[in-house]
Amino acid sequence: MPPLHLLPAAESAERSALVDPYGRAITYLRLALTDLCNLRCTYCMPARGLPKLGHSALMRYEELNRLLAVLISAGIRKVRITGGEPFVRKGSMDFIRALPRRFPRLTSVNITTNGVDLAPRLGLLKKAGIHNLNISLDALDRELFHSITRRDQFVPVLETVRSALEMDFHVKINVVLMRGVNENQIPAFVDWARREKLTIRFIEQMPFNASGENDTFIPAREILQQLRREEPALSAIPGSATAALYSAPGFSGALGIIAAYTRTFCGSCDRLRLTPTGGLQTCLYAAPQLNVRDMMRAGATDGEILAAVKKLIARRGRDGFEAEKKNNGALPSMAQIGG
Repeated sequence: MPPLHLLPAAESAERSALVDPYGRAITYLRLALTDLCNLRCTYCMPARGLPKLGHSALMRYEELNRLLAVLISAGIRKVRITGGEPFVRKGSMDFIRALPRRFPRLTSVNITTNGVDLAPRLGLLKKAGIHNLNISLDALDRELFHSITRRDQFVPVLETVRSALEMDFHVKINVVLMRGVNENQIPAFVDWARREKLTIRFIEQMPFNASGENDTFIPAREILQQLRREEPALSAIPGSATAALYSAPGFSGALGIIAAYTRTFCGSCDRLRLTPTGGLQTCLYAAPQLNVRDMMRAGATDGEILAAVKKLIARRGRDGFEAEKKNNGALPSMAQIGG
């Protein structure tokens, strides 16, 4: 297990009222609006999709806003909207666009999307002050994209990325790298980062596909070796957190590696995860241990909700390996967790 590099507790406490037992300040919320998606990526969910949740099972937008107000008052400063695919949910644009205005203490509002329905929304997002987009794109080949996602949406997604770059969005491309599936795409992605001002991040595959299978896994160290075969002059960009970032002379953009399965970044993890049904997780590999939707509907006050969140964070594990040991049972689909 890799060593855990911790921030000084006093330094963390100054930044947030939400501090775990290891001195890590929680300042970042990943908020999943839905578990539904208009793609069927092989590493994320079964081909048939997931059973549709009833409307009442999802957290209502007013409940999400209430929770955000509570968490922001305690130190959350960054929010990432995820899914499933967030734009599949009705009313998502109105909710997302209002966040910077409704919560001025947020330093950034970010969106993770597959890009399928993003194009007509770019102008409205830009006007709302939302500039950070993570777009999932696992291949730069139409047939391979279709094979991975089980949908023929490569051309509109690629055109959307180009439009976002032209509009000066900060674009990160997320590539789940799989052995024998899309590792042959590495040269094309490296060349793209040479030419365009974007960050392409290669992500270790995780067994969150509702089956637990992970036969195509490529570890981060091997991904880096493959990247350096394409560009020997790669050097690390200091200051990166979840993603280890690299660039080289002549590059307009950057390359990144996210060790999501080998979990080498746990020591700097500053996030909570909210599932579409209100479950709060202190780690990707931890089961939800607190349901804020149920608390709200049972009449809990804001103070009671914040106290419960602090109690949850006080039980946070040292790293993802410890969290996984406590999480007995089958791993869910990534769409149910929130990416």
